[in-house]
Amino acid sequence: MSQTKMKLWVSLGASVVMGANGMAVAAEPQHAHSAMMQVAQGGEGGEAGHEHGGFESLSEDQSLAGNLMLLRGHLLVGSELYTAGRADDAVIHYLHPAEEIYNEIAAGLAARGVTGMATDLNALSAAVKGKKPQAEVAALQTKVEAAVAEAQPKLATPALAQVLATVLQTAADEYAIAYEGGSLSNAAEYQDARGFVWTAESEVKANPALASLAEGIADLKAAWPGAVPPKSPAMSVDEVSAKVAALVERCAEVK
Repeated sequence: MSQTKMKLWVSLGASVVMGANGMAVAAEPQHAHSAMMQVAQGGEGGEAGHEHGGFESLSEDQSLAGNLMLLRGHLLVGSELYTAGRADDAVIHYLHPAEEIYNEIAAGLAARGVTGMATDLNALSAAVKGKKPQAEVAALQTKVEAAVAEAQPKLATPALAQVLATVLQTAADEYAIAYEGGSLSNAAEYQDARGFVWTAESEVKANPALASLAEGIADLKAAWPGAVPPKSPAMSVDEVSAKVAALVERCAEVK
């Protein structure tokens, strides 16, 4: 991340965040385990803010749809890494849905009568951490994906396009963090962005009314030549930002 933070664990139920300016800020107790795990993994501590904040101006259904897309993106890239034998790299992408995104979608799931996803997400992340056989992990992931599909709100096409614009902008933001300074500085953020773009593309392919976005997303995908990031960006941060800005404009034109 662009600003280094360190958590000091002062009790079982509370923590203190030390910012770069030396100021201490109390963290919410319920997030202590999650943040500690993120620091231990060397990855996405503090990511929840820049991932989820973009949906605040949208409707509840749009926010749920967007967060479910982010969840799917994490699982997509996590599966790519796990299947490639990179279980240690995959873990963080399975932890994030269970420990952060679920908190954002719990109320929406309950309103739709979707139950058990938290248990299923925890079982999936535990299997990945335990480096269980790929077939076992795949079966658990299929169960989660079925629940996600059940919970996915049915949005009008313009509303869905607004969600996709936010998901794509999130991907651009993550890519910029991944290559902060011009070279790879955060592999997990690169992988997040890849998962989000691939998930956005799947939505476009499933909805002919979004066909105007297809070519732009296909061009954008060149920034992620694989799940394992190159040391130098395959596409500059500025070019990714420009391509996403053009896609966001097209999303606004969808009727």
